[in-house]
Amino acid sequence: MRRTLPVGLAISAGCYLGVLLLGDIAMRAFGREYAAAGSHILRIVAIGGLALVVKDHFFAIYRCDAGWPPRRASPSWASG
Repeated sequence: MRRTLPVGLAISAGCYLGVLLLGDIAMRAFGREYAAAGSHILRIVAIGGLALVVKDHFFAIYRCDAGWPPRRASPSWASG
């Protein structure tokens, strides 16, 4: 976690910077009107990548610490 979270956030932030700089240009391949309407939504979706890095790390740590999937108690008739 000490290394993977900062690296994951840095990669995600770099991708977001790429979307900020090149998103409009890439969206123009579909037409100017489409680029004007969709570039703001593309930026919002790209910001979600930062949150996904944090969420994925949280669940990975939880699975390692708590054990995943959780162990179920066996029914009384199965121990028989």
